[in-house]
Parts: sequence; structure tokens; C-alpha cells
Amino acid sequence: MIIFWIIITVLLLSSALAFGLTFMVIGVDVKSSKNRFFALFMITVAMWSLTNIIMRLMLFYESGPIDVVYRLVSISYVLICPSLLLFTVRYLNKKTLLVDIFYLGLLTLIGAALFLSDGSSIHEAPVLTDGYNISYSFSAVGYILTSIYIAPGIISLILFYKDKQTGDISRPFMVGGTLFVLIGYIIGGFQVIQIPASPFTFIISLVIFGYMVLRLQVFNPLRENEEKQRAILNATTESIILIDLDGKILTLNNTAAKRLGKSPDELIGKDIAEYLSSDMAKERRSLVDGLIRSRKPIRFQDEHDGILLDSNLYPVFDKNKKIYAIAIYSNDITNLEKAREERNIKAKELDMFGDLSIDRELRMVQLKNEVNELLEKLGEERRYETVEISEGGGSEE
Repeated sequence: MIIFWIIITVLLLSSALAFGLTFMVIGVDVKSSKNRFFALFMITVAMWSLTNIIMRLMLFYESGPIDVVYRLVSISYVLICPSLLLFTVRYLNKKTLLVDIFYLGLLTLIGAALFLSDGSSIHEAPVLTDGYNISYSFSAVGYILTSIYIAPGIISLILFYKDKQTGDISRPFMVGGTLFVLIGYIIGGFQVIQIPASPFTFIISLVIFGYMVLRLQVFNPLRENEEKQRAILNATTESIILIDLDGKILTLNNTAAKRLGKSPDELIGKDIAEYLSSDMAKERRSLVDGLIRSRKPIRFQDEHDGILLDSNLYPVFDKNKKIYAIAIYSNDITNLEKAREERNIKAKELDMFGDLSIDRELRMVQLKNEVNELLEKLGEERRYETVEISEGGGSEE
């Protein structure tokens, strides 16, 4: 009896903590895709905890629609690891398309299962044993499906463990939190040991993730500096992009994101070549390789979507004087070049007009002299003053 109510209390704490972390990350920065998908992960954990409480109470008091509630428990339980993977790939700036497709496919599968199956082909109805533990028997199909649902969690653990970009601060928390999710998932999902492990491993995982969120987002002394840096980047109306040596976008300002047709959150972690034409991507790659060899800035001009850009590549060095990133500053010179072209056209027109004026003046001088000569032959006075043509083509009267 005591163990039963301890489990209920732990599940209540888990749901409260999960919802609290959800509101916290959304409140910090709702525009961040990392925060939104972390919130989705937390919501699935919270929903599993709440529906688990309801199911346990129904089994304890032997009343209520157990089958309906157990389906809700199963749905939320199935979505925990896939939701964790959705967050993982965005936190590590990995490609998200395949993971998103898998998640949507899983939702479709769950929807179909709800309409086409009563669940008996996957497992037997849950029962409460020893007064506190929920027990059920899986079929072969049930074990296969559970393995599929757990796979995203294993992938998340591997990605966090192998990743080197998250740094020394967050990496242990990510690995630890994911590991405890998997432990509870495997013990609870496969019924490896007849103990209620999931409520306890999940709350440990939530505490680890919660500490990470507080440290990195709420009480992080670097957060204010990051916000200042973002403000500085967006202070200019020109493009600023920071990429790694493979072309992955590390950060950029709003102008650069707008010129690439996406939001900053959508672009960070993506290969910049995906948003350039194939020819431009090859040219940029060649320039980057040249910068890495020379270790000196490079200036060049190219055109993107009708915009003429005057760009500069700057190498970014680490403390060991090795290049680890490249800063790109691009200035829109489209209007400037148009103004230069118009100036050149006007200058040519002026030169042509000047040449015509000179020719006209010379012809007038010549005609005056000829009239004067004819008047002298006729014995009449000269009508025009004597005009001599200078060697330079001008006239002197």
C-alpha cells in the first residue's frame, strides 16, 4: 500500500516537473526550435505520468474504463523516445527531415491502430500485482513494436555521447538524462524486471534535464552576452554568417536569413550549400578551401537571387591558431552598381554631345571665313571679324 502511494506521488512530481520545464523553456524563447521540441518531449512525459496515475488508481479501486486509459498511457509512452529524438537532432543541429517523417509515420500508425485494433494482438490487459506493480504480457508483435519505439531513444543516446559540439557543460546532462529515460523504457516496456522502474527513472531523468535547462537557459551567465552578440549581429542591415569548415551554419543575423529565405533557427546547423545554386556552391567551396590554405581573408563578388553581393571571408582562429570557422560578411551593392552603370552611360552621352559641339563650332568658323573671303572678292566689307582656327581645334577671334 505504501509503495503504491509513493509511486503515485513520484508520478505527480514527474508531471509537475515536466509541465514546469515546458513553460520555462517556452517562456525563455518560444521562437527557438530547440526549446519547442524540448517542450514537446516534456509534454509526452507529463501526459504519460498523468495517464499512468489515472490507470493505477482505476486498477487499485477496480473501476473505470481501464482499456481506454491504458490506450492513452500506451500512446504517450510510445511517443516519448521519438519526441526525444526530435529534440536531439535539433539540439545537435543535425538534419531533421528523416526524423520528422518517422515521427509523422508513427503518429499515423498509432491512429490506425486505435481504429483497427483493440490491443489484444499486442498485449493482454494490464493487471495490478503485489498491490503496486502493473503487469501485462506481450505478444511477438508487441515486442517488435516496442523495439521500434525504443530505437529513437537509443539513437539519441548515441548522438549525444558522440557529439563534441555541445561542450563540457551540457553533454553529461544530455547523456545522463537520455540514459535514464532508456533504462525506464526498457524495464517498463519489456517487463524485464517486475518492478515499477519507469516512474523513478523518469523523474531522475527530468531532474537531470531540468538542471541542464536552469543552468544553460535561466541562470547561465553567458546568456546575456549571447543576447548582446545577437543584437550586435542584427544591428547591421548587411549579411553576417558564421560557418564551420564543412559549410554548416553556426550562427547568422536576420538579414542573412532573410536573403536565404528562412528564419535563423531554421538555418542554424544546416549546410549553406543547400540554399545556393550548384555553381555558386562550388565557387564558394573553392574560395573556402583557398582561405584555409592561405589563412588570409578573401574578397569576392557574386549574385544571389538578383542581388549583387560584395563579400568578405575572414578566418576565425582558436587558441591554438587553427582555423575552426569562417565569418562571411556580404554587402548588397546592387543599387551602387546600377548607379555606376547609369553614371557611365551619362558620361558617354556627354562625351558624344561634346564632340558634336566641337565639330559644329569648327564648321561655323570655317563658314564665316569663307563668307568674308567672298565679300572681299566682291569688293565689299568683311561681315565677320577675322577668325583663326587654332592648332588645338578651338577658335580665336
